[in-house]
Formats: sequence, structure tokens, C-alpha cells
Amino acid sequence: MIDSRVSLLISAGILVAVLVLGGMLLFRKQSKKEIFISVVVVSAYGMILLLIQLLIGATTGLAAVVFMYLGRPLEWTGFFSELSFCLKERFEIFVSAIRWLRFLVPFAFVLFGCKTDE
Repeated sequence: MIDSRVSLLISAGILVAVLVLGGMLLFRKQSKKEIFISVVVVSAYGMILLLIQLLIGATTGLAAVVFMYLGRPLEWTGFFSELSFCLKERFEIFVSAIRWLRFLVPFAFVLFGCKTDE
């Protein structure tokens, strides 16, 4: 049996590792403007994908599996889904807005960019 607290800690560790290592290794030489534009595209992709999934009701079956594969680029932001689940399970608190925070996390990569366009 998987403990939800352990799962939450692992998700938090993955989130921090991707942000720090990804920011230091991949985005160090890009300008903040370039990173911002890339992040907007990735975040918009995730939001549109989720909205389409909710609108067509593809939460189970083959369609849900397709959306699961399409959502892989944002899988590392799963901490917020885990947090929402943990709050609901432990304290019977359900805050659906927490799940939407995962689309804002990629904006933290902007902090790793260069200050000027070179």
C-alpha cells in the first residue's frame, strides 16, 4: 500500500529537482523573454488539454489513456494533484484550484534566464 504522504514527498522532490536541475542546465543561457514565451506555450497546452478532457468527459477508458499520454510534458508538476488528493483524504478538504497551480509552476524557469538578450 502506498502512503499518500510518501507519494506527496516524492512528487515534491521531483518537482524541485526538475525546476532546479532543468533551470540550471537547460535555461541558463536563454533570455528571460525566450523562457517566458516557451513557458506560456507549455502552460497553455496543459490548460487546453485539461479543458478539452473535462468538456468531453474523457476521465475513464481509452480516451483517458490518450489524454494521459498527451499530458506527459507536464507530468513533473503532479505535486499539486497529489497535494489536492492528500488534503481530501486526510482532512476532507477539497480545493480544486490547487490542481490548476500546476500550470503556473513552469513560470519558475524564468528565474533562471539571463537578464539581457545576447
